[in-house]
Amino acid sequence: MTLLFKFDEAKPKAVFSSSEISFRTPIGTLAFSAKLNRRYLLGIPTQRYLLRSGAEVSIWERKMAHVEILETDVVPNIPKHMHVDHCRAILWRLKSLQDNMFVHFEARWIIYPNGIQGYPSTGEHLEAQEWSDDHFNLMIGTEDNELLDYRAYKSYWMPERFQDLDWMYTEDIYLSDGLRLTFPALNEGEVLQTQFIVAYVGKGDDISPWYTVDMPYSDILSAAGCL
Repeated sequence: MTLLFKFDEAKPKAVFSSSEISFRTPIGTLAFSAKLNRRYLLGIPTQRYLLRSGAEVSIWERKMAHVEILETDVVPNIPKHMHVDHCRAILWRLKSLQDNMFVHFEARWIIYPNGIQGYPSTGEHLEAQEWSDDHFNLMIGTEDNELLDYRAYKSYWMPERFQDLDWMYTEDIYLSDGLRLTFPALNEGEVLQTQFIVAYVGKGDDISPWYTVDMPYSDILSAAGCL
């Protein structure tokens, strides 16, 4: 098996009974999941590794695709006068094993207080959505179409042929309970990478999380100790 994430030192870790990756925040719990041809990636991962950095990599080998997810905490590279209480990064990599393979990725609330609504908060190179309660501001961010197009141009974990598309995401990104990233169909052998960054801080600071989730994938890989 050829791994999509490269790392030097890691220990095998007992796999869990669900394909759902979750992250508990002060506002509620977020779940991160993937769909292959409109069906959720289900079942126990084939392998799971704990890296020396504390990051974790989970791997699924399926007939349609080889899928990996990297989870890691990140100390964000933001101005010194800013701070966040916590930053968690989720980086997906996938290799299609068939033609016409549709894939999408989700970051959605599974537990959170009623009455909290998300509001888009985009920027240059950034698609993001913000949630707040009486005590915390939280942001979820990912790459915008311009960055995806650039990675397609460079053939970096994005099919080169995607650079000719007017819009990389084929469905609305913003959901009432999270974000959904839907991509055009992949052909056999093509690879894809996408990310979710989650950051939160005490109420009253809605700028620091926004700057934090505007994070290049290189910072995620560096924090995790991956190549």
